[in-house]
Amino acid sequence: MNIQKLRSATMLILLSAFVATLCDKIHVVTNTLVYPLPNYDGQGWWVFPAFCDGLWVEWICQPISPVFKWSVLCDFF
Repeated sequence: MNIQKLRSATMLILLSAFVATLCDKIHVVTNTLVYPLPNYDGQGWWVFPAFCDGLWVEWICQPISPVFKWSVLCDFF
């Protein structure tokens, strides 16, 4: 895999997860969502890693070609 493409994808994933975590904070501030045992000002410690993991899996499952649409990760399950 191209190192530059991997770096770009990693930076995009981290930035997107950061923005999603900030948007999730809106739910905490408005008491729409309450996390058990919050660590970071009402948010759970797992929020940012969960968004990172979800975005990473979504990026990995992008079709390489029409034949291998979900084969990268989804054949594992």
